Amino acid sequence: MPLNVLKFATNACINSLPTNDNLLRWGKKLNNKCDLCGSIGTLHHVLNSCSEMLSRYTWRHNTILSYLMSVLKEGDSYQKDQFKLYADLENHTIAGGTIPPNVLPSQQIPDMVLHWTNNKKLTLVELTVPFELNIDAANKRKVGRYASLVNDLKSNDISVDLCIFEIGSRGLITKQNQSKLKFLLKSTGCKISSKTVLTNISKLSLLGSYSIFNSRKDPNWNVNCYLKI
Repeated sequence: MPLNVLKFATNACINSLPTNDNLLRWGKKLNNKCDLCGSIGTLHHVLNSCSEMLSRYTWRHNTILSYLMSVLKEGDSYQKDQFKLYADLENHTIAGGTIPPNVLPSQQIPDMVLHWTNNKKLTLVELTVPFELNIDAANKRKVGRYASLVNDLKSNDISVDLCIFEIGSRGLITKQNQSKLKFLLKSTGCKISSKTVLTNISKLSLLGSYSIFNSRKDPNWNVNCYLKI
């Protein structure tokens, strides 16, 4: 990791970055307001909550999702056509969503869906990139959101695996989420070690947040491609 990113990571963990609330506390700024929306400019606000930076949060999320999709496509199961993979990314949806309409017409769009071809089975994958303190709340919210979809699929005799996991916006992957990701990688015959995949996902989250933090005063967002490892 570049030295400036490592410095960002260290200071982000101890909340000593030059956010507006810290600058006010240090006597270097006259107010603590966000430069883009006017809310209090905490680190949490900058990395996850600013209403003017929603597209940047989506970009960070989709960067991780795109990487994970590429990893799954290199696995043995995909290479042997054991499942079809749909993702809520440009050019990777089916009929504008991720649930095959011949399986179940649905307005819900999980981030990724693995449609196993040898049996009536779907693996639903949902990613969230919350501030670390909100990981548990984010998980509960997503479990509730997809409960009805899981029930509808099971009512149609579709076997469902629901994989909901969270990557902290400062790169933290909890042990519980590590286990979920390792299970997903193992079940798809991933050729890359789970340790490498987890490390890369953590890096992508951190690099995305580093880019977001550096653009916190810029009302324009012109990034058109995802980060690569």
